[in-house]
Amino acid sequence: MNLEDIKIKYPGFYYYQCNTYASIEINFKFNYESTKENYVKSMILCKYLSETNAKYKTLKKLNDKCRDLYSANYFIDFTNTANKHFIEFTFNMYDYKIIGENYFKDAINFFHTIMFKPNFKDNHLDTFIFEKIKQEIFDDEKEANCEPRIMQYRYFLKYAFPQSDKVLNKYEDINELTEILSKITEKDIIDFYNEIMNNFVRGYVFGNLNDNEIDYIAQKFKFETSNFDSNYLIHEKISSGEKTIKSKDTTQSYLYVVYDISNYSIKERYIYQAIVGILNSSLSGLIYNVLRDELSLVYSANSTFYGLRGFMYIEANIDKKNKDKCLEGIEEIFKRLQDKEIIGKLLKFYQDKMNQNYYTKQEELKYYLNELNNFVYEISDSEEKNLSLLNGLTTEDIIKYVKRLEKKFIFFYQGDK
Repeated sequence: MNLEDIKIKYPGFYYYQCNTYASIEINFKFNYESTKENYVKSMILCKYLSETNAKYKTLKKLNDKCRDLYSANYFIDFTNTANKHFIEFTFNMYDYKIIGENYFKDAINFFHTIMFKPNFKDNHLDTFIFEKIKQEIFDDEKEANCEPRIMQYRYFLKYAFPQSDKVLNKYEDINELTEILSKITEKDIIDFYNEIMNNFVRGYVFGNLNDNEIDYIAQKFKFETSNFDSNYLIHEKISSGEKTIKSKDTTQSYLYVVYDISNYSIKERYIYQAIVGILNSSLSGLIYNVLRDELSLVYSANSTFYGLRGFMYIEANIDKKNKDKCLEGIEEIFKRLQDKEIIGKLLKFYQDKMNQNYYTKQEELKYYLNELNNFVYEISDSEEKNLSLLNGLTTEDIIKYVKRLEKKFIFFYQGDK
């Protein structure tokens, strides 16, 4: 993908003309201040806008219209990129020139209705839909509270990163959610919608469109200014020491070992992604080789790196009696991460794999959309640039950056059922 072909129609609105695929996609993001109340409001608003609007009052009518537009579709969701929180609208349709019927303006007007014509009247929503959505959110949380796999991860976040927005801005349990839901009114949702619609970030259009069609979209979805801020990096404050939580609800135990990266820079992201790739590979990765194949200690295990938050952790699903042995196994993994012969082979394997993946997925629509999204919202460099940096990595580089990983926190969710 030639990023130089991405054009700007007005501040914050980009377009990429491409006739390779039959899909047309339009995307817009709006940001909001992340608080516990806004987190719940964002869930309600996204569900509400997805199920009703001023013209198409029911989900059936919305689905029928999508069908009439040859399976045009829309997605409204709350998302985040590190410390930035968004409401995101995504619309897609087939290229009408392939279908043989010019329904372009009809589809764009439909998308416009979804985004700008919500089902609000006299500071009220459709009360039945509003209450139904609140109940669905409650039911989903009630179900989540019965899932040890979900609850242990919440406990992990709470104790490992107590100052993180991933913890502070989300309800802790079903009781807190119930309290928040009970306070949110229909007017609160309307005010929240009006607030986010005044906080346009950026957007784009992708597909086989001529200049007049791009102009039509730009005029229908017109925003005078963009409040975009690309300062995504937030270096998380990590707890020190250890924490164990015992649960009578499961026999499964989960071990987390968290590593801070001293003096981390976002430009080093590709290096730590390579380190995690070396650890996680299903064929030659050190985690499975050591913890599963050699020591038979884990049911599953992997490493995760948060490139916009500056930390990494290893997670292992184990029997509770294997905690200490698993910690010893992880220490062995880090010893091997500083062995030139071992790392040389693993790095070469990972580089070859990523090169092959890159050339394979260039044929996919998803590749183009990811590249466009990353460019417009300035989330990362192009895959081509990242691949070039990866191919330049040496064994010495890996060892050097592994040494900057500092073990900070051990969390153990002990299943005692």
